[in-house]
Amino acid sequence: MPVDIQSIIETLVEKGMSRVDGISLEQAEDILMGLGTHPRIYNENFKRLKEKGANHRPEFREAKSKYFSTVDLRNEDQLIAPHCEGTSYQIYKIFILYCAKQADLGGWNIFLPTSQINAWHHFRPSILWPVLDPGKNKLKKLFSSPASLWGSAMVVTTLLMTPWTYLVRYLSGIMRTDYVIGQRALGDTARFIRFSLPVKARTWNKALNGRKYSSPGFDCTYYDKDMVSAFRKFVSNHPEIYFDEHASELASGRAIENFRYQPTYSSSNDYSQLFDNALVIKAKPGELIIVDNRRYLHSATQFKGNRQMYAAWF
Repeated sequence: MPVDIQSIIETLVEKGMSRVDGISLEQAEDILMGLGTHPRIYNENFKRLKEKGANHRPEFREAKSKYFSTVDLRNEDQLIAPHCEGTSYQIYKIFILYCAKQADLGGWNIFLPTSQINAWHHFRPSILWPVLDPGKNKLKKLFSSPASLWGSAMVVTTLLMTPWTYLVRYLSGIMRTDYVIGQRALGDTARFIRFSLPVKARTWNKALNGRKYSSPGFDCTYYDKDMVSAFRKFVSNHPEIYFDEHASELASGRAIENFRYQPTYSSSNDYSQLFDNALVIKAKPGELIIVDNRRYLHSATQFKGNRQMYAAWF
């Protein structure tokens, strides 16, 4: 049965999210193409996805079809903090999540409406700097790595865009304890040092309904201690979305160590209203969730079992 693309778009404009059940991955790709080519949604990011496919970021995800790749690779006991897909420099319009197989325990997605983020919420952008593993002197290989070059380019670009009055604060604070070593490694060549700049991130973007929302990317919320703490509290207050093996860890606060990325700064933002309006979904196999990426942050709980979730964004 063909899917009405216009109906999906109308639902996205009205509610910010649309769900389609009982479809194959091939049908999900047809829907993706229909959405991306629609005049209201078409953009350069879709054009790039169409040209390069799901393999355009191989260092971070694994391609599962022409346009869909795995969600960010993680261990079963790691949570993904709420974020909009993209960074403070570019927030994508559409985020699509397809469930090929769901975990036996856990594996819930939590969506938070960005309408509950206001002008008083402030975020700091975090950036990565790739450094050599002290035990492996492979300088040439390091800087020939696409991921390393990308990270270095992001750092340089960010510093050039940073007001000079903040640059002194950045240089004087580079050795502070909240600047942590990232856990992700670039093969056997390098590791990332992550740090948060002392500047306010750009987060306001226009959604499909024409309104502007504060939609912080992963470079902001992944590393905000207050966001991580609020997420942990929300999950601990809803044991039905958490599995028993980790419940005691979560209640005691030790599970904060199980986040995919470790926080590096504190925003002092109050996220209580954001989580009061959370939408909790455990996708079924064959379900497609289409999100206006500028109206919802998305996150994921820990899981146990064979969970196969694929994503695309543009």
